[in-house]
Amino acid sequence: NMVRRLMGGAMAMGRRWMGTKFRRKEDFYTREAKSIGARSRAFFKLEQINETYKIFRSGMFVVDLGAAPGGWSVAASQMLRADELESRHKQVLAHGGDVGREGTTSKGRVISCDLLGMTPIPGTTFIRGDFTDDEDRAKIL
Repeated sequence: NMVRRLMGGAMAMGRRWMGTKFRRKEDFYTREAKSIGARSRAFFKLEQINETYKIFRSGMFVVDLGAAPGGWSVAASQMLRADELESRHKQVLAHGGDVGREGTTSKGRVISCDLLGMTPIPGTTFIRGDFTDDEDRAKIL
């Protein structure tokens, strides 16, 4: 069967990848994540993506599907806060320190969803569920 043959190849490729240096404890990003208390090495991947493409902006609504253990959710939350602080600072400078209600930015939001449980992350909302389920999807939106 063609599907079985393709899946067998994908599984073998996955096993080979898991055995490479990129997933070993000696990996630089794994060690670095542990040293700063990050949940996973994925934190650094999202940081690199954002540095290159500037994907996070103040007021964004970010959804992290398959979020556990939460590395991307932590990074997204921190990057949204940093961008909001920078935007607020620019507004204050542009208005000579006189920024009223109309000058405030809307606060960004991070929603994390996973079938697995996850330790809470400050500044994020966690939904334990299946995003393909209509009820769980309604909670996200």
